[in-house]
Amino acid sequence: MPWKLVEQLPDWRVDWAYTGRGGVCVWHERRIVIDPDMPAAVERSVVAHEAIHALRGPFPQWQLRREEEVVSQAAARYLIPLGRLVEAVVWSMDPHEVADELWVDVATLEARVRGLYPAERAALARRLDQPA
Repeated sequence: MPWKLVEQLPDWRVDWAYTGRGGVCVWHERRIVIDPDMPAAVERSVVAHEAIHALRGPFPQWQLRREEEVVSQAAARYLIPLGRLVEAVVWSMDPHEVADELWVDVATLEARVRGLYPAERAALARRLDQPA
């Protein structure tokens, strides 16, 4: 699914090379660089994150922290539909198990939970209150 985001970037390319950061978006080269040899769930999360960076465009360096959070939450929302999140959390409360079930890394799962809208939090709470 994250490759559908990359398809929205027809004049960009994706390369695999060690970045030491998982991935990086190089706007002036219109290139996304992804570390090779990552587990599939981590690669999926990194590709979505970097593709969203590319779609959003460059930003001032002083906004780095804010931009990373916005992009992390957007990637998490794209990769983890609410229904799947709810069912995974009903099944397990362990973040590693939930991330594995959702085929994302734990950081992406945490970003999705941080970014839940109030109505989504309420839906999750209602489902967790119901007996299995």
